[in-house]
Amino acid sequence: MKEKQKLICDTVLEMIASGMPEAEITIAEVARRSSMGKGTVYEYFSSKREMFLFAAQYFAQNAIEDMKACYRGMSFRKEFGELIQCTRIWMNRCRSLFFFLFLGRYIVPPGMERSSNGNPQAECLFQGIHGEAVALITKFLSLGQKEGLLRRNLEFYEVTFACSSITSIINLVDAGNEELLHKEFTKEELEEKAYEIFLCLLG
Repeated sequence: MKEKQKLICDTVLEMIASGMPEAEITIAEVARRSSMGKGTVYEYFSSKREMFLFAAQYFAQNAIEDMKACYRGMSFRKEFGELIQCTRIWMNRCRSLFFFLFLGRYIVPPGMERSSNGNPQAECLFQGIHGEAVALITKFLSLGQKEGLLRRNLEFYEVTFACSSITSIINLVDAGNEELLHKEFTKEELEEKAYEIFLCLLG
């Protein structure tokens, strides 16, 4: 990917993360915020929809690669903690897109909406990332089972419930809604609590 493409993607992601409505995320505004001409953006993307999808793919690929780097197959506790911190980083970078791609799409970011004809490119992107995420979680589960920390023959819904529970708590903390939990967490405390919940549900 060329540097200008990365800059455009980063700008789009920042605009989405700020909660800006899709109608306001125009090619012209992206170009202005990226300090380049509108024509330069069109050199890389033929439409706003293509730009959105490319930015989402850029986000997803980088997030999943960072998450994969957390797994080394040596220590479930240590690597699980690294995965939690990596998840927090990417969730905070663009919350709506993270939830769309990794947690069931119940928050739909700009450019990902379904139309009467569907959105096959976004659907393909989601399916691809979902497959990679499942493969990664499977590795972590196998490591935890090997160390005798997790039950064997876990049902997929159990794993989904555990992952959703953890990310929901992380989201509450990082979004500034800790009052709903009646507790403030340090980085270490949140990591430890996520680990305890995971073992409680799947151990």
